[in-house]
Amino acid sequence: MKNILFDLTERSSWGDKSQLIPEIAWYSKNKYIPFILTDNWNNGNFNSATFSLKKDYYYDEKIEPLDYFLNLISPSLKAHFFDTASGSGNADRDWFMGAAATETITYASARQISPWRNKHASQFRYKIKKIFNKDNFSKLESTLQKTKNIVIYFDWLSDSPDGSVPRRNGKTLSWKQRKSLFSDIKEYVKQIDYFCLQNPGFRIIVVNKLAGGIKNFLRSNFLDLTNFEKEGIVFSEMLFLICKYCDISLGHANQSLSTWITSQENIEHVIFTSPSHKNDNYKVFNYKYFQVNPPNAVRAIKRLGKLLK
Repeated sequence: MKNILFDLTERSSWGDKSQLIPEIAWYSKNKYIPFILTDNWNNGNFNSATFSLKKDYYYDEKIEPLDYFLNLISPSLKAHFFDTASGSGNADRDWFMGAAATETITYASARQISPWRNKHASQFRYKIKKIFNKDNFSKLESTLQKTKNIVIYFDWLSDSPDGSVPRRNGKTLSWKQRKSLFSDIKEYVKQIDYFCLQNPGFRIIVVNKLAGGIKNFLRSNFLDLTNFEKEGIVFSEMLFLICKYCDISLGHANQSLSTWITSQENIEHVIFTSPSHKNDNYKVFNYKYFQVNPPNAVRAIKRLGKLLK
């Protein structure tokens, strides 16, 4: 077994740094012991006490990134973890820094390879280290076990013409393309929603704090986990449960939630791609991916219908 250090201390967001998780998983599966070093999570915009959005981000940088790495990634990938900003981790700092020096991959060097094209990338099954509120956790787990579940994590903002915040797709797609993409997504979700109406043994699970607009769109008996904190659970518990008990996931390719959710290996992942991403090779991860280029949404819906039966 060899030690390998993933140095993620370059200033960047939690979602961006998470794009290295499939690579860390690959090394873990290939007889390496991962050491993960992080720092400031570059986001002070989310108010965890009131669940209110500031600007266009939606997580608490003092809690949720650490919760994800300590409670999910460390046990799932058998990784040692230390965060320099908070001084917390699952290993002593001095021991961590002394043991992690065999080989190093930095965030900057890893980002030169698209995570979707990286051959040294793998899915895995999430394991959780600690359940913080067993009653709330068990209650949600029991609810999810009653149906076959489809998790949807698209951005869906009612006051946006393309449903998305400006930082998503804004640099690569025209306003017309973004609006057309959102129109295709709406049609896609509408047909899934209708399927769930006709088949109550199936249910849509909505996650993503930027998906509030979908609540007035859906007609089936969906489960709203956009503000999962109100269920008395933390991020790691929510992600673990939806990854364990959902059969299909649907979302954009360029979202943090896409990285976190599609890392789970036993789900059929359907990824909506924009024209600027249509040539990306999503098969590299050996994912159960079905890449959706919007003009082919009808064909994708037919495929999804077969998966749901």
